[in-house]
Amino acid sequence: MDTQNKQALPQQRIKEDGNKNAGGNYWSAFGLALELGWHIAIPLVILAVIGRLADKTLNTSPWLFLLGILASIAVSVYLIYRKVKNILNNP
Repeated sequence: MDTQNKQALPQQRIKEDGNKNAGGNYWSAFGLALELGWHIAIPLVILAVIGRLADKTLNTSPWLFLLGILASIAVSVYLIYRKVKNILNNP
């Protein structure tokens, strides 16, 4: 019975280490998803609000608002591209 326990011990250690790493990977993935979400949300809100305020001031509704949304898409794509490029270059 002692022989079986000694043989099972390394497998248990692997499972425990795997669980620790798996938990770290989940948190890492969650952090990345959160960061990418911010890369989309912040430019969208800021540029849409700026476009809306400019529309009210210049009475050009909805064109500057739409331009702000399109600009936010461009900014978000650039920020996500830069983040993905950084991840792929530094594994």
